[in-house]
Amino acid sequence: MKISRAWMLAAAAVAVVAAAVVILNPLAAQTQSTVGYVDSELLIQAYAGREIEAAREAVRQERDRLQEEFDRLSADLDEAAKEQLFNEYQGRLEAYEQELGTEIEERLNEIGEVLEAVARENGVTVVVDRAAVVWGGVDLTGEVLRRLGVLD
Repeated sequence: MKISRAWMLAAAAVAVVAAAVVILNPLAAQTQSTVGYVDSELLIQAYAGREIEAAREAVRQERDRLQEEFDRLSADLDEAAKEQLFNEYQGRLEAYEQELGTEIEERLNEIGEVLEAVARENGVTVVVDRAAVVWGGVDLTGEVLRRLGVLD
């Protein structure tokens, strides 16, 4: 997972987990649904925002460090050797991004697990993002944030 796409993937992950509530009990969702909603952007920012920002900064620093090292080591290399060295460094950076992305993914999974529990406890069978709600529904955002330890 690329860190530069972390926010987009994070929002999609929350939406997928929210949709899982419906998938787990599709008949109930079709016949009688209680709709809940969450502010997924707020959930992600409040619970994983620091990790995402720290990961972005760490990737930027590692990219700069690798670039400096690459520039120094490749100065006297021919084009084929430069390309090989570049590919090696690119692979190292991608592995580092993947490692950091895994940590963020774990935080997003925690949000999803808590969201599912809160929805079930409140009799909610369908969860959507706040942006999709025109009127009505049960706001689960605060309770999810409390359970995650973000709010008192």
